[in-house]
Amino acid sequence: MLRGFVIAAGLLFVAGGFLAFSRGAIAAGIVFGINGVVCIGGIVFERYRYKRLQSLPPTGTDWRLTGEKFLDEDGKTNVEVWFNSTTGARRYVKGG
Repeated sequence: MLRGFVIAAGLLFVAGGFLAFSRGAIAAGIVFGINGVVCIGGIVFERYRYKRLQSLPPTGTDWRLTGEKFLDEDGKTNVEVWFNSTTGARRYVKGG
């Protein structure tokens, strides 16, 4: 829901930037355009960077359970943190 709102706001900013450019307000067009790109880019980056919870622990000898446990944002799902000492990667797994 919030993600859709932010994308819509970003698109409105970009459209406002184009409108400002077409009316000759270059500075306003730049400000609106940059704000729109930042809004949309932030959502795209979030999708790429923050992955969904995995159901099964990662396989391989380099993965270790860190002992970190917490409740997910919904307050219902327990999450365990796994760490790969070779790559520095972390995985968040349901359970625990």
